Amino acid sequence: MPRVLITNESRVPLPAGPYPPPGDTVPLSFFDTFWIILSPVQRLFLYPDAAIPFSSIVDSLRSSLSRTLSLFHPFGGKLIYLPGSGDAVIDCSAATADGVAFVEAESDLDIRRLAGDEVHDCESFLQLVPDLQAAELPAPVLVVQVTAFAGGGVAVGLAAHHVLTDGKGLWLFLEAWAATCKGDSAPPVPVPSHDRAVIRHAGGPEIARQFLRQLAPALPKVALLGSSIQDRLRLTRITFALDGATIQSLKQRAVHQSIELSHEPIPTPSTFTVITAHAWLCFSQAKAVAADEVILLGFMADCRARIDPPLDEGYTGNCIRTCFAKATGSELAGTGGLANACAAIGRAIKAGVEEPLRDCEGWVDCVRGLPPGRIMHSSSSPRFKVYEMDFGWGRPERVELVSMNHDGELVLAAGKEQGTVQASMGLAAHQMEVFAKGFVGGLEG
Repeated sequence: MPRVLITNESRVPLPAGPYPPPGDTVPLSFFDTFWIILSPVQRLFLYPDAAIPFSSIVDSLRSSLSRTLSLFHPFGGKLIYLPGSGDAVIDCSAATADGVAFVEAESDLDIRRLAGDEVHDCESFLQLVPDLQAAELPAPVLVVQVTAFAGGGVAVGLAAHHVLTDGKGLWLFLEAWAATCKGDSAPPVPVPSHDRAVIRHAGGPEIARQFLRQLAPALPKVALLGSSIQDRLRLTRITFALDGATIQSLKQRAVHQSIELSHEPIPTPSTFTVITAHAWLCFSQAKAVAADEVILLGFMADCRARIDPPLDEGYTGNCIRTCFAKATGSELAGTGGLANACAAIGRAIKAGVEEPLRDCEGWVDCVRGLPPGRIMHSSSSPRFKVYEMDFGWGRPERVELVSMNHDGELVLAAGKEQGTVQASMGLAAHQMEVFAKGFVGGLEG
């Protein structure tokens, strides 16, 4: 018997238009098309204590999703390719878009074990999130799955195409959906906006087409990165919890090291910077990086407030760019390693956000030129309050990004308690033991 059995598949249709700008068709910016070959983003929420009937949960999720789509209509559209112009767009018209696929399932898995184990049961997690077929256009941009467990509890999983939205936009949608499902009648704040035309850049539409030609030259077919089951299961993933006192101690250590190195303290690093820096040290150790070898760190910077003119906080399209920090093995391995890592991240942030659109036409070439095997990726943010996702039956006990497909991918999010942070890491199995020992041991000073 399958551990997860699909019992019903239906669709939540888009409410009838007319829609606010840009209307039925949402042209994509180069911030969007940059992600055309990334496998869909898969998020999982586990609710072991959900005590209301599964049929009621399904009805609430479906009806509230329908109401939420009236404000987030691109989330119910389809990604299509227009060969005449070379563009990809999200089509929300009645002739093309048929809403969001809604999958119902049941499982005999132990949800409390899945929610409690630090080491991810990746095979089970993958069964609890839906499959979004994105290897050929037209393709959906959002699919939802809700699963009932034989011993009680429920899982909500979703898959979203990255050309639709970035992390901030996805959480705006999820927060609005959860609030609607819970019975909050107030409109979401900030008000969502989807019009990519607000991104002003000379030649922007042509850069978007250029990225499509570079990344997916066989459109409407797309060769997705990390899409096979083998790719997804080859890594070990572990989740670590950091409390406020530990994070503060890390920050103080970084400042103290900077004084010893230069006799001048660096500014107190942000929570994102210091946790990512600490993980970078441990990643370098796990990869046995030589003293004179350069190791990279890639992470995303939100550009909404930094481009000219700045975007609304409710903008749901992609508006992130990749920043790269670099250091040598000796810089990260020495007694001042944490301070050096924080300083390198600070320089990368400054370079990335001072002129966020500088050389944007070369972003694809830049990523293609990265050395394989010596780069750690950090995604998401401790600002995302993932454990506040209450649909009406309580907060989740576990939230994870299932689509952690990079060797050396760190995913950060706000933890369960105020001031805490959840850090999940994916790494080759034979290197995870070294990473985990260094990560936990380093937190203890």
